[in-house]
Amino acid sequence: MKTPGRLAPILEATQRRMEIREAALPRTELERRCGHHPFHRDNFVSALAEPGLSVIAEFKRRSPSAGSLSDADLNQTLDTYERYGANAFSILTDEENFGGSLQDLETASKRQTPCIRKDFILNEYMMMEARASGASALLLIARLFEPEELKRFTAFTHDLGLAVLLEIHDPSELDAAIAAEPDAIGVNARDLSTFEVFPEKVLEVLPMIPSDFLKVAESGIEQASQAQKALDAGADAILVGSALMRAEDPGALLKSLKLQQESA
Repeated sequence: MKTPGRLAPILEATQRRMEIREAALPRTELERRCGHHPFHRDNFVSALAEPGLSVIAEFKRRSPSAGSLSDADLNQTLDTYERYGANAFSILTDEENFGGSLQDLETASKRQTPCIRKDFILNEYMMMEARASGASALLLIARLFEPEELKRFTAFTHDLGLAVLLEIHDPSELDAAIAAEPDAIGVNARDLSTFEVFPEKVLEVLPMIPSDFLKVAESGIEQASQAQKALDAGADAILVGSALMRAEDPGALLKSLKLQQESA
């Protein structure tokens, strides 16, 4: 596994927390809990494939790059997201850096709107946790794995009945992402080594992704004009987190992004 730049200590902490959870909940018990949830992969794929530009609305309380974002209530926030047309939810489950939890994912997954587990997923155990928490999909970061690992983990996730949003950051990662055969390929504007955001990178890479895959623009979208640029570059969906969590009126912001979809 690769550990780039400022991400290395975060990944080390993620591994330690995962090992503590696995000691408390062995894999055999986790497998049993997975069986309590139906497959939801198609729900997530259908949500992103709707006409126009779909919006994956994210819930996170803080981030390593921005610090504290919001102390908003989870259910009230998701109520707003649903009311204003979110196609899917992105739920952060990293405790230390994002203030999230698997309990947040379980709560969100009880709703009709499909949920993606967003975390630094490192292995099969964490993938099973997503299924056992009721998620429809999970995020894999291409930079963290060798190409053969990406193929194996994507196939394992599909066997669990979950969709895969495979995140890349530059064209050099695209071939491995395509070979892994995920449901969607996301282009993240945030540089994982420095946490800086470069929106133009997304607009450059999105057109390179084959039409066989759903295309997602991640990070740096704060207003409808930026959503329009993503749509023009070929995005099927945008993932919006910090802007929604910081917004005085997140419903109005989400509505503006949905209006952008309607006018496309």
